[in-house]
Amino acid sequence: MKSTRDYYQIDFPIDDKQNELLFAKLSILSIESFVVEDDKISGYLPVDNFDSNIENELNILAAEFKTVWTKELLPAKNWNQVWESNFNPIRIDDFCHIIADFHNSIPSFQHEIKIQPEMAFGTGHHETTYMMIKAMKPIDFDNKTVFDYGCGTGILAILAEKMGAKSIEAIDYDEIATENTLVQVKKNECKRIDVKTGTLEVSSNKKFEIILANINRTIILESLKSLYDMLEEDGIILFSGILNTDKDLVINAADEIGYILKRKYHLNEWVCLHFTKN
Repeated sequence: MKSTRDYYQIDFPIDDKQNELLFAKLSILSIESFVVEDDKISGYLPVDNFDSNIENELNILAAEFKTVWTKELLPAKNWNQVWESNFNPIRIDDFCHIIADFHNSIPSFQHEIKIQPEMAFGTGHHETTYMMIKAMKPIDFDNKTVFDYGCGTGILAILAEKMGAKSIEAIDYDEIATENTLVQVKKNECKRIDVKTGTLEVSSNKKFEIILANINRTIILESLKSLYDMLEEDGIILFSGILNTDKDLVINAADEIGYILKRKYHLNEWVCLHFTKN
């Protein structure tokens, strides 16, 4: 399956000393993927997601970083070519290896995931997904029920099954994302992942032992109470997609509901938080 979307490539010329901070701020927007170079950041945004609000945010960031942004239309077939040509294997310790069909398998990894590289976000290149995988490593998934909220391309759900989860419910509001998840689920011969399109309202309303939420600060704050109610007693929830500057805001809001913070992961400007239910 190939994505039917056209994309804009949005380029920000930027000094390499500032690109990490700009990258973090751009990631809060609905830009799905990035290529970061020494003198430029290129972001990829579906054409139908580009509106006046996004344009205003880009103008504000351009003024803040004293640069000028430009955009170029990438038809769907060209987008797939660009993405495939930029896809490199991801290695997380000796734990997880994420590859495309044209990469060589490495048996020494505990888990290997093959993907059809059509959408960049959620493949492990982005710090938020990378940290989620790191945070999953020490958790016992064997025979557990798992909820993947904002599943993207399904990498975390697939890893959960490979780690022994007995059932996984994977949800994303974006139909293109869930279509891609189904492709990756089939490619990895997974049998215990139920993929749905929508928000929390389409979930099965059952409780889960582990919840994976790699989304963004706004949706995390809006969903904290609902996700808490969906979590089994002594269950585990991982939150990612949080800037370091927003960490305390999320931690304080979670504490008021009853979450117990167990561990924090940091990578560049990003944070992943491991909570349990009180």
